[in-house]
Amino acid sequence: MNQITIGDIVRGDREVFPPYLYEAYQSTRRRAPTLPLIDVPLTLSELTGPGPAISAITPADADLTRNAGTGGEAIGQRIIVTGRVLDDRGNPVPNTPHIHFSVFGPSMLSRLVTQMYFPDDPLHALDPIMNAVPTQAARQRLIAAYDHTMTEPEWALGYRWDIVVRGSDATPFESPASGEAKS
Repeated sequence: MNQITIGDIVRGDREVFPPYLYEAYQSTRRRAPTLPLIDVPLTLSELTGPGPAISAITPADADLTRNAGTGGEAIGQRIIVTGRVLDDRGNPVPNTPHIHFSVFGPSMLSRLVTQMYFPDDPLHALDPIMNAVPTQAARQRLIAAYDHTMTEPEWALGYRWDIVVRGSDATPFESPASGEAKS
């Protein structure tokens, strides 16, 4: 019987995925593995969908401009973000988006976590998470594009950012094992 392991799911291109230990990203010092990784077969519950965790989300949870439970507005600048989750062929991936950005696929272990950056931010060069991604091309895939057609004047700026989950154009994601950005 073929068994699927976490290693089968998380392997990646070294041009895109950062190392588990990236000295400038402080938290990797504590989270990076110090011993060789061991492939452990996944259980049925790890291979099935997120179930109750996702079904417990209410419509009120989707409105991030409100301060949940208080009836007031959230503090901060409102933005509108639109985008798609795509596979390596540019096709939409069904049953996946959640803003954090945490993308759930068909099972709990197909969760991918990434970070979106804004264009022209002068602090990109100082951001250890962004700079843990090894190539400039991969770092560019973390930056959203301003989209005037999505902007609502005097309410919120609009941004477009597609998440690509596989292939050479994959969006860098955090490694489930280490907390570092991967693609």
